[in-house]
Amino acid sequence: FPVTIMVEELDLWMIVRPGPYINAEVSGGGLPEWLLSNPEVVPRCRKNGNHTNSPLFLEMVEEWWRSVFPFFVNAPNLLWVQIENEYATQNMEPDYMQALVAMAKRLGATCPVSYNDLYGYGSFSDVVDLYALDHYPFTDLEEDWKSNAAQLLAQTDCLEAQVKSIVPQCPLHIAESQAGWFTTWKQMPYAQVLRNLGAEAFRIISKSLLAQGVTIFNHYHACGGTNWGYLGSTDTITSYDFAAMVGETGDLRPHFLEALQLNNFLEAFP
Repeated sequence: FPVTIMVEELDLWMIVRPGPYINAEVSGGGLPEWLLSNPEVVPRCRKNGNHTNSPLFLEMVEEWWRSVFPFFVNAPNLLWVQIENEYATQNMEPDYMQALVAMAKRLGATCPVSYNDLYGYGSFSDVVDLYALDHYPFTDLEEDWKSNAAQLLAQTDCLEAQVKSIVPQCPLHIAESQAGWFTTWKQMPYAQVLRNLGAEAFRIISKSLLAQGVTIFNHYHACGGTNWGYLGSTDTITSYDFAAMVGETGDLRPHFLEALQLNNFLEAFP
């Protein structure tokens, strides 16, 4: 598989997200339209917010995974595999996540299997090997976040106490740390999102997370892009610039330099 070979040749580590649902503001969260149009399938084993077992959906997930796992599962530079994305049901039944973890192991995954929790409540931390959470303090960019920063960062400032008390067996892991934000039709352009957040938001969030003891973090996202055709979710515009560190056109933003300084600091003090 060219991508996995390229990553290894560049002496990089690799984290793979084979789905079945990835979100990322793409259409159907990555689930194909033909699957969503099949009335016999319950996508993600969830209907109206409730867990609904769907053997047919799991069969189709396994068919997909069987076709892609051989490309990466034995790669020497594979760190872990992330399954699903921000999954929740009314009663947080573990059945679906347990089925996915068992499937990944059955298909040869010997590396840790991870999952990212939207809420930071330890959801499914007893099912996966490596628990992670998302962290987006500033999402209402119509308002001046600086005037309300203390309240918006309240969860950030108690992250260690909150998460480690629930998931003491895992390192603090932020699968998605805010490096920008998406915009929707008829809302502010990305240039304004970038101005409103500024490099200050990135700096405060990143350093606050490090102060909380976070040792694994991923900035979502590093590079902006374009969702051509029908790839993008109807929630977002075709541009997926995201006010990211590297813009959709390849331009370097001020928070790219913040990230560079941060990485240099971490490298200097391992």
